[in-house]
Amino acid sequence: MKPRARRRALRFERLPSRLRCWSGLLTGVVLGITLFLAILLVPRTARAEERCDEGSMSRVYERSKGAIVRIERPDGGLGTGFLFMTPKHVLTAFHVVDLGRGLNVKFMNGRRMGAIVVAVDTEHDLALLELDTAVLDAPVLPAHVDLAVGMKVFAIGNPYGDASDGGNLEGLLNYSTTEGAVSAFNADMLQTDTLLAPGNSGGPLFACDGGVVGVADLLLDNRIGFAVRIHRGLELAGKLSTRKATFGGTISLRDGTLGAVVESDVWDYVGLSAGGRVVAYDRLSLDARLGALLALPRDTSDPVVSRSAFRGTAEVAFGYRALFFPYSFPTYATLSLGGAASLDRGTQRSLQITYATPGCPGAASCAPQLTGHEESIRGGGVAPMASLHVTFAAFDLGYAYKLDVVHPSLSTQRVYVGILF
Repeated sequence: MKPRARRRALRFERLPSRLRCWSGLLTGVVLGITLFLAILLVPRTARAEERCDEGSMSRVYERSKGAIVRIERPDGGLGTGFLFMTPKHVLTAFHVVDLGRGLNVKFMNGRRMGAIVVAVDTEHDLALLELDTAVLDAPVLPAHVDLAVGMKVFAIGNPYGDASDGGNLEGLLNYSTTEGAVSAFNADMLQTDTLLAPGNSGGPLFACDGGVVGVADLLLDNRIGFAVRIHRGLELAGKLSTRKATFGGTISLRDGTLGAVVESDVWDYVGLSAGGRVVAYDRLSLDARLGALLALPRDTSDPVVSRSAFRGTAEVAFGYRALFFPYSFPTYATLSLGGAASLDRGTQRSLQITYATPGCPGAASCAPQLTGHEESIRGGGVAPMASLHVTFAAFDLGYAYKLDVVHPSLSTQRVYVGILF
């Protein structure tokens, strides 16, 4: 060693022991940071897959079950959601909560509370709910954005949840889990063979590390399931402002019905009627209905003794829908005002007195006789109408009054019993 180099080495060796200790500690910190960054830079999907084993589903379920909620609509529908971003917000599928009314959510421990929709993404079928109070004793589920075809995934939800209320299925279905794999994905959706069913909609699809990769959305008949990728949920949550904007509902076609109808005015008619409603915000309703009826025979002292007539009807009415007995026995009552049109076609036979010798009515030499006379029916018109329909379970019951403004005593009353489809 050259003399100068030797002197430097000797000077280093003569450094205080405390300084040498700090130097070693600094070296260790640098190495630790380097190792941490190396682990952090490993793709998340790869790290999640490394932790996938036979116990992954159990670990994810136990860690996450407290964040899963059963969403109950006041009209009787249900779905699934989960705590996301904050202890006061739940992410779910938009079609689960599109009614535009308040909702109930139920946690696995039995706790219930109300919720309202505060943000929606109709393009990707997502909605964000705000709970009445924050839930501080349950985990807020993290997002797992990265995907790989073939990676294992788990679903937790409430498939056919109502079927477990009593009987041999008590305690099953609700908050249950299934597993599968990511079959394919694009920018917005992922495809999976994980078993999903009605009631799973809005529930989380997990990676092995417990992060949510998607929101269960729909299922094809041959068990191919689809979920909205979680980055769309992150985008929706990012748009949520501090100012609360409550979602009021959508405009949709509902309550298609087919049933029997009876009308009564100067004659009685019976037949079939079909119709439906365009419902806005689950409160305003535009009803349309078509009917085909036949005249009923009846005993009468009138000169008309028989009628073979057909009546076609068309009704349009605008009304307000009120919801009674929400959650327990949802029943809608729709009070409407509108108009009704009718068209009568057919023939009727009446009795008349005629005389064998024309021109001598009432004379002693006349021979009166009773003869039948047949004439065509050509009637119809338009009338103002008020109606009340009550819809519950699979039935639609209705009553309508169609006013004859010229002859009120000849106004028509209509009773309807239909089945929803």
